[in-house]
Amino acid sequence: MSKRYLIIPIVFGALIFLGAGCAKEVAVDPNQEAASWKEQAAAILSYKDKVQDLQEKLLEAKVKFGLLDSSEVREVLTGSEKNKFYFIIPQVKNSNVGERIEVYDATNDRQYKEFGEPAIDKNVSILYQEALPDGGQFRLVGFDGKKLVFEQTGIEDSPGPCYSMWLSSGLKYIDLDAAKPVKRDYSISVEKKRAVEAEVKQCEDNFVY
Repeated sequence: MSKRYLIIPIVFGALIFLGAGCAKEVAVDPNQEAASWKEQAAAILSYKDKVQDLQEKLLEAKVKFGLLDSSEVREVLTGSEKNKFYFIIPQVKNSNVGERIEVYDATNDRQYKEFGEPAIDKNVSILYQEALPDGGQFRLVGFDGKKLVFEQTGIEDSPGPCYSMWLSSGLKYIDLDAAKPVKRDYSISVEKKRAVEAEVKQCEDNFVY
């Protein structure tokens, strides 16, 4: 037998051996593949959450800038519903227009949905309105569940740097789930009061006079 014919089966055998080796190397463990897909899915969801968080922060910045740029607006708060913003419009002196708590809802804002720019004036509604005595005003405190808590106080009030309005007497609230918002007396829970008092104490301990 010539050397040429002897080489052919040797080469053919080598190819079969290499092919078997490659097949062995590319074989994928189903459990490992599933774990890889889970990791990729988790990364995508994490990225999606980060994008949503950035969108919410951008909306908040635009709304607050747009509202607080007006000398009329006092305080802007947003709670668990990141698309809703609550703020105070001072009452007009010598008129029937009282102190107003208003809300801007981005979910109803077509301009924001289509172009990303909030049309605040066109999507604002009055949540509560009341004529106050001269010198009186509302100040938003925060949220307690679905309760929007606020204080009725005088303009000349000037509490200390560590003061918390949550500890004020005579706080009021509006139930945001109510069909017709009504002002009611608010009582702070024992747990929340303790938490606020701890924050105030920490502020006082760290404050440099």
